[in-house]
Amino acid sequence: MMALNRFTAIVVWPLHKGNKKWMFFFVNIISVTLISVVFLLNNRFGIFHLHSNGKLTLVFEAGCYLMSFGFEIFAVLYRKKSLALKEINSVDETLLMQSMMSTVFRLLYFSSILLWPYIEAKMFLNCIADAMWFLGYVAPLVYLFTKK
Repeated sequence: MMALNRFTAIVVWPLHKGNKKWMFFFVNIISVTLISVVFLLNNRFGIFHLHSNGKLTLVFEAGCYLMSFGFEIFAVLYRKKSLALKEINSVDETLLMQSMMSTVFRLLYFSSILLWPYIEAKMFLNCIADAMWFLGYVAPLVYLFTKK
């Protein structure tokens, strides 16, 4: 959700400057609600039957983080392209970096979990997974509060 928020703030918002702000807000509310309802139905009622297979759940979650990473990369490329236009302020840049840090640490976490059956050093891999999970929460906050 954070990646989608940053993507719409950086890429979509400048494209719709002439539109009413309430329209943009309405579209975002509908998007967030639909995505949240799908995740709620999956987590609560298992509509995709992901809970029956633990590995499938991990792959689904990793896929969501990969999609988030794609949104963030596209936003960064758009940001780089529009630097000369000065359309994006430093707050958007900071929040995009915060979102990207969280996503990268989550992807590293899921990568280490998915590599579990193939790596002999399971204790080391478990430490890496735990560290990535922790850094996914803490590193973006540290970045946000230490950024000048």
